[in-house]
Amino acid sequence: MNPSLAVGIILGCDRNNVGSLPSIGGGGKAGHYRREGGKAGRQEGGKGQMGRNIVSRTRQPPVVYIPRAIIPVPPGTSTQAWTVHGARSLPAIEEGNIDTVGVEPREVDVEVNMKKQSIVWSLLGAAVLLACAGSSVSSAVEPDQGTNLLYVCNQDAATVSVIDMDRNTVVRTIDLQALGLPATSKPHHVQVEPDGSYYYVSLIGANTVLKFDRDDELVGRVEFAVPGLLQLDVHSDRLYVGRSMAAMNPPQRIGVIDRVNMTIEEIDVFYPRPHALAVAHDGATIYSASLAENRMASIDAEAEEVHLLHLEGPLHTLVQFAISPDGQTMVAGGQMSGQLLVFSLEDPNAPRVVRTVRVNAQPWHPTFTHDGRYVYIGNQEASTITVIDTRSWTVAKVLEGNGIAQPNGTAVAPDGATVYVSNKNLRGEYSGQGGNEVGTVVAIDATTHSIKAIIETGKGS
Repeated sequence: MNPSLAVGIILGCDRNNVGSLPSIGGGGKAGHYRREGGKAGRQEGGKGQMGRNIVSRTRQPPVVYIPRAIIPVPPGTSTQAWTVHGARSLPAIEEGNIDTVGVEPREVDVEVNMKKQSIVWSLLGAAVLLACAGSSVSSAVEPDQGTNLLYVCNQDAATVSVIDMDRNTVVRTIDLQALGLPATSKPHHVQVEPDGSYYYVSLIGANTVLKFDRDDELVGRVEFAVPGLLQLDVHSDRLYVGRSMAAMNPPQRIGVIDRVNMTIEEIDVFYPRPHALAVAHDGATIYSASLAENRMASIDAEAEEVHLLHLEGPLHTLVQFAISPDGQTMVAGGQMSGQLLVFSLEDPNAPRVVRTVRVNAQPWHPTFTHDGRYVYIGNQEASTITVIDTRSWTVAKVLEGNGIAQPNGTAVAPDGATVYVSNKNLRGEYSGQGGNEVGTVVAIDATTHSIKAIIETGKGS
């Protein structure tokens, strides 16, 4: 189970043009940077201000994001060292629920014995993580409401739509202007806590990341210049943030937010416009990539060592990553090259390109289905969605038509039966009940690869 589905894969379009990209030069490592004390040049700031000082960071005890469960504790670890988040409105953890079986913390989300279970899938996209121009989508199961919710950022409307995935309808809309934020806030991406207790929204235009509780109350914020994609690490209190595609010369750093205190530090990545972002399933490695150059980085989450990698071939402009359910493969959409790059993660510190799949124009945010069989990716310029069969890495289907209009972000429903793709529709290709000034989210049957619902959202979804 991958509680944070902000990883996906998306592939090709022309099954006759499946080529291979030259492997990463120099064994995949073009540089290895480490600051004094093992830190890779971080900065820290608090609410309302950006800090200037390089600081050391105090690590918190492991965090288990589950409402009620048998909690596996590694041998020799005191159960008092664990913190359970999201207890509000949920059954309290009782002493009898603690199990000292020696398993890794990452197995917590599958070793469950709970009355109420909540899991979150995050939809990539700047509108679903609509990278630069759209909205971002994220989904969550809210145990106290019994509702599967999908969060969609509407970048041009300064709103966030909340969709009931059981009915495929918008059940509420968060108006950022009503909270005192500007009309130019540009909400870009969403991440949700695994228990649904909080969710986070990056605002490109307001240079801010917001924290909301499950009742949509704004409970925290932190400043960060032109924030883009967000990635939540379920094994710690960290929320990673990249830079927006809209920023032409942002700082060459990614952010590390403490989700509890809403403070931020920054890590140097040493290349311009860091955008694509992913966290390995075990939380040990973070991946980032440049929009401006064929460069990317793997970052040790604890030591904060940065390993720089060079990609051969044409300029790809990697928009976003997705990691397979088994954690062995990572894919990325290349906006400029029109390719889906497939990486082996055999060595987590040195991702290696093992093949490419040609897709339609401007592939954006990929996602894997829960079984890892297929990858879905929206091709923004072509207004198509490509479905890739990962057994052969060939195109299984290309979707187009009503409701698909500049697709960006992707997400999969908790039961794995439906894939959701957000659409900006800034060219007015779709016209529905709200006219052509709306964005959409299309719900796709994951078995038949056919559209089963079109959900109208705000402009620039």
